[in-house]
Amino acid sequence: MKSYFSSGTVSKIILVLAIVLIALVIFQAGMIVGYHRGVFAGDWDGNYERSVFDPHSVFAPLMRDFSRGDVMNGHGTIGEITDLSLPTLMVKGPGTIEQVVAVSPTTTVRVMHMPATIQDLRTGEQIVVIGEPGMNGQINASFIRVIPAGTSSLPLMTAHQ
Repeated sequence: MKSYFSSGTVSKIILVLAIVLIALVIFQAGMIVGYHRGVFAGDWDGNYERSVFDPHSVFAPLMRDFSRGDVMNGHGTIGEITDLSLPTLMVKGPGTIEQVVAVSPTTTVRVMHMPATIQDLRTGEQIVVIGEPGMNGQINASFIRVIPAGTSSLPLMTAHQ
């Protein structure tokens, strides 16, 4: 009597079934991991909204009224220098936006069209900053233009314009 397991056809069928079973197990593992990642992302998003946008959270003083277009722009800002602690300065823009601006020796500074230096900047001056978003939420300034007091030819830009 011949053994079923010693025949070539049965061995091939068992091998194919084993490969299909392994593939199904791997597929199921991927579905489980994907499900848990999706649940985590959904929970994180919901908790982020509750913790950051809650008016009683520790982040409340940093929040803005996004319905007014009061949104920060990582590539630049316009406003008044409220704090000058080189190599950073704080700029209060339109509305309640305050942004940290990081300056470097390569930052170009101008008072209108005249060349200036970083040391020429003063608290209370109106400036326009152009730069790149930094890793810590600041703007890495590549260009700063000081707008002299009384100059009204530059309108403040908002997110709706």
